[in-house]
Amino acid sequence: MYKHIIFFTCMFSLISSLPTFARSSNITHGLNYLSISQNSDGSLGNITFTTDIIRTTIAVIDTLQALSQTNTTLYDNAVSWLQSQTINTTDYLSERMFTL
Repeated sequence: MYKHIIFFTCMFSLISSLPTFARSSNITHGLNYLSISQNSDGSLGNITFTTDIIRTTIAVIDTLQALSQTNTTLYDNAVSWLQSQTINTTDYLSERMFTL
Protein backbone atom coordinates (compact mmCIF):
# COMPACT_ATOMS: atom_id res chain seq x y z
CA MET A 1 0.00 0.00 0.00
CA TYR A 2 2.79 2.42 0.96
CA LYS A 3 4.53 1.79 -2.36
CA HIS A 4 1.31 2.55 -4.24
CA ILE A 5 0.89 5.86 -2.45
CA ILE A 6 4.49 6.85 -3.15
CA PHE A 7 4.03 5.86 -6.79
CA PHE A 8 0.91 8.01 -7.10
CA THR A 9 2.65 10.90 -5.34
CA CYS A 10 5.54 10.72 -7.79
CA MET A 11 3.16 10.48 -10.71
CA PHE A 12 1.24 13.52 -9.50
CA SER A 13 4.49 15.45 -9.25
CA LEU A 14 5.43 14.55 -12.80
CA ILE A 15 1.96 15.14 -14.18
CA SER A 16 1.58 18.50 -12.44
CA SER A 17 4.01 20.07 -14.90
CA LEU A 18 1.79 19.13 -17.88
CA PRO A 19 -0.99 21.38 -19.17
CA THR A 20 -4.26 21.15 -17.24
CA PHE A 21 -6.25 19.66 -20.10
CA ALA A 22 -3.81 16.74 -20.41
CA ARG A 23 -3.80 15.81 -16.74
CA SER A 24 -7.33 16.27 -15.47
CA SER A 25 -8.44 12.67 -16.10
CA ASN A 26 -5.34 11.14 -14.51
CA ILE A 27 -5.54 13.44 -11.51
CA THR A 28 -9.22 12.65 -11.03
CA HIS A 29 -8.55 8.91 -11.09
CA GLY A 30 -5.68 9.29 -8.62
CA LEU A 31 -7.75 11.40 -6.25
CA ASN A 32 -10.60 8.89 -6.43
CA TYR A 33 -8.15 6.10 -5.56
CA LEU A 34 -6.85 8.05 -2.57
CA SER A 35 -10.38 8.81 -1.36
CA ILE A 36 -11.33 5.14 -1.53
CA SER A 37 -8.06 4.14 0.19
CA GLN A 38 -8.41 6.53 3.13
CA ASN A 39 -8.80 4.76 6.47
CA SER A 40 -11.88 5.50 8.57
CA ASP A 41 -9.80 7.56 11.03
CA GLY A 42 -8.60 9.89 8.24
CA SER A 43 -5.13 8.41 7.81
CA LEU A 44 -3.81 6.78 4.68
CA GLY A 45 -1.65 3.69 4.55
CA ASN A 46 -1.30 0.32 6.20
CA ILE A 47 -3.08 0.30 9.56
CA THR A 48 -0.71 -2.33 11.01
CA PHE A 49 2.37 -0.11 10.68
CA THR A 50 2.06 3.31 12.34
CA THR A 51 5.22 4.64 10.69
CA ASP A 52 3.86 3.80 7.26
CA ILE A 53 0.62 5.57 8.09
CA ILE A 54 2.37 8.76 9.17
CA ARG A 55 4.66 8.95 6.14
CA THR A 56 1.94 7.96 3.70
CA THR A 57 -0.52 10.48 5.12
CA ILE A 58 2.12 13.22 4.94
CA ALA A 59 2.89 12.30 1.31
CA VAL A 60 -0.79 12.46 0.39
CA ILE A 61 -1.28 15.81 2.15
CA ASP A 62 1.75 17.21 0.29
CA THR A 63 0.34 15.93 -2.99
CA LEU A 64 -3.09 17.42 -2.31
CA GLN A 65 -1.47 20.77 -1.50
CA ALA A 66 0.53 20.66 -4.74
CA LEU A 67 -2.68 19.98 -6.65
CA SER A 68 -4.63 22.73 -4.82
CA GLN A 69 -7.01 20.12 -3.42
CA THR A 70 -7.07 21.54 0.11
CA ASN A 71 -10.84 22.08 0.18
CA THR A 72 -11.70 18.37 0.10
CA THR A 73 -12.87 15.94 2.75
CA LEU A 74 -9.87 13.74 1.93
CA TYR A 75 -7.51 16.59 2.80
CA ASP A 76 -9.42 17.73 5.89
CA ASN A 77 -9.58 14.22 7.35
CA ALA A 78 -5.90 13.55 6.66
CA VAL A 79 -4.82 16.85 8.24
CA SER A 80 -7.05 16.29 11.28
CA TRP A 81 -5.62 12.81 11.77
CA LEU A 82 -2.03 14.03 11.42
CA GLN A 83 -2.58 16.89 13.88
CA SER A 84 -4.00 14.48 16.46
CA GLN A 85 -0.95 12.20 16.44
CA THR A 86 1.62 12.28 19.22
CA ILE A 87 4.94 12.14 17.42
CA ASN A 88 8.09 11.43 19.40
CA THR A 89 10.73 11.21 16.67
CA THR A 90 12.38 14.29 15.19
CA ASP A 91 12.09 12.93 11.66
CA TYR A 92 8.31 12.56 11.78
CA LEU A 93 7.88 15.76 13.75
CA SER A 94 9.83 17.78 11.18
CA GLU A 95 7.86 16.21 8.32
CA ARG A 96 4.59 17.07 10.03
CA MET A 97 5.71 20.64 10.74
CA PHE A 98 6.79 21.13 7.12
CA THR A 99 3.51 19.71 5.80
CA LEU A 100 1.17 21.60 8.10
